[in-house]
Amino acid sequence: MQISKAIADTKRLVNPNSLPPIAEIAMEWDAFITSVQRPAAQKRIRSLFERGFQKPGDVENRLGFHVGQLGRAQELAHTD
Repeated sequence: MQISKAIADTKRLVNPNSLPPIAEIAMEWDAFITSVQRPAAQKRIRSLFERGFQKPGDVENRLGFHVGQLGRAQELAHTD
């Protein structure tokens, strides 16, 4: 129990000092939402779901790898 309390106490001290102000979070959130609504992003997200995104397995375990593979495939498609 002491370790859990120590972690909770540390988080209480760190979060207010390390998180950006709410106004900055709102701007960044808006930019993120705009970016994931782009057709190319929607296509990649759909492809990730088809590969098993948000289900137990390799895509979840190695998400960065799979996102990179989608980006690489798109690069190759544009060089042909």
